[in-house]
Amino acid sequence: MSNKQCPKCGASNSPLAVHCSACGSHLSGNAAKAGSDPAAKPTGQEAPATKPNNLTECPDCGNQVSLKATSCPHCGAPRETARAVGKDSISQPQNFKQAEAQSNSVPTFGQRVIAAILAVVLFTHGYFLLRYKALTPCEAAARKVVVDIVSDGEEGPVTQAEAMGAAFATKYIGLPAARLAMSTESTAGCYAIALGLKGYRD
Repeated sequence: MSNKQCPKCGASNSPLAVHCSACGSHLSGNAAKAGSDPAAKPTGQEAPATKPNNLTECPDCGNQVSLKATSCPHCGAPRETARAVGKDSISQPQNFKQAEAQSNSVPTFGQRVIAAILAVVLFTHGYFLLRYKALTPCEAAARKVVVDIVSDGEEGPVTQAEAMGAAFATKYIGLPAARLAMSTESTAGCYAIALGLKGYRD
């Protein structure tokens, strides 16, 4: 037997095929043969042979419809209502990929917490870098003397009274002295002013 050609799309089909394997349209010449010669159509063997992955099943009439067809060629039902033979297994990976892409675009709670912690650390680091930038020689000398005032040159813990006294001296007495020292820009002048503050405390 020779292969049947589809009158709609021109695709070559098996001589026993009832529907075109490419477009799903009904092969009219085959229907007459199938009805007149029951032995020509082996039962149970045609369905697997002519049920390729590009066919769907029409929910209205139950016939196979091509995935490319916009409506069922048998009953005229629109293709949107037809369910694919392998459509569920094909659409699930697509939906899974879409859901995975959406879940990757939305940050999780843990990612938000980590981002907030990093932002706080970077902000604090930047603040202290700008606030306590490199000291001028005068500022370094004044700071050394203030440390000497607090600790009296001795190793060991600083008492609360000593810390408060140094803070008071630096805040109220040290500010004009620091301004004067900045105007001189000499390390010796800074030491002299800071040592004067230390003498004022004693």
